[in-house]
Amino acid sequence: IISMLKDSASSFPPEFAAFRILPSLVSALEFGGASATSIVPLILQFGKNVPPDDYSRTVLMPLVKLYANPDRGMRMALLDNLSEYAEKLEKKIFVDQVWPHLQTGFSDTVAIIREATVRAMVLLSPKLNDRILNNDLLRHLARLQSDPEASIRTNTCILIGRLGPTLGYNTKRKVLIPAFSRALKDPFVRARVAGLMAFMATSDCYDVEDVAGKVIPNVAGATLDKEKMVRDQAFKAVELFVKKLEAHAATMVSLLYFLLVLHLRLFFPARDSVYRRRRDKRA
Repeated sequence: IISMLKDSASSFPPEFAAFRILPSLVSALEFGGASATSIVPLILQFGKNVPPDDYSRTVLMPLVKLYANPDRGMRMALLDNLSEYAEKLEKKIFVDQVWPHLQTGFSDTVAIIREATVRAMVLLSPKLNDRILNNDLLRHLARLQSDPEASIRTNTCILIGRLGPTLGYNTKRKVLIPAFSRALKDPFVRARVAGLMAFMATSDCYDVEDVAGKVIPNVAGATLDKEKMVRDQAFKAVELFVKKLEAHAATMVSLLYFLLVLHLRLFFPARDSVYRRRRDKRA
């Protein structure tokens, strides 16, 4: 039956699909006895026929309730199809009803659940409030940077890099440099590359003092990495951050010149007038 519904979904009248078939699919999931892997995509497929005003009640809320289900197959089905409904989730509904259950996936004993949860946050991060973003989520990610699975450590670093620009100022200073520096010491090659790319992606998040004193020293060490792909990325990162320092240094010279001219005009107006007349004559 599921296969038949999938193949002929577009042939059903929209109202019949939305208000007859869809509720039956939701009930099949809620009361068990059905494969979440097959049913969740069908719910989203038939949900496309639901009028916008009814979508939240008919499609989203049943899916939201399923996050409380401890079945791992159910959780994977919800996460695998997240791109189909993530944008439609209201922030308050996510924070109050999805996040409390979703966050358990970060510490699940099954690696595929942990990794799927990390990947899901790329789509769900706009739904986070400040408390979750700057505290709860980062605590989970700090632990996952030591995960036994190399791919989870790598994806965790990538996620922190994407979240970086949205973090609070104090959180950026406290979290980013230690997190990416830790990734540069990871035994997994792609995790080290991810650390370098995360530094580059968050280049606007650092004060120039931190760039000079913390970022460049950490990044420069990777130029001697035993893996060429790490060394190549490290040299790109060093170039980026050196250019930022050069640009800042240029503004410091300009500022010094401005202050000098201002000083002359305020305290030596006559001398400044003579200087301007001489300059005009040369011109």
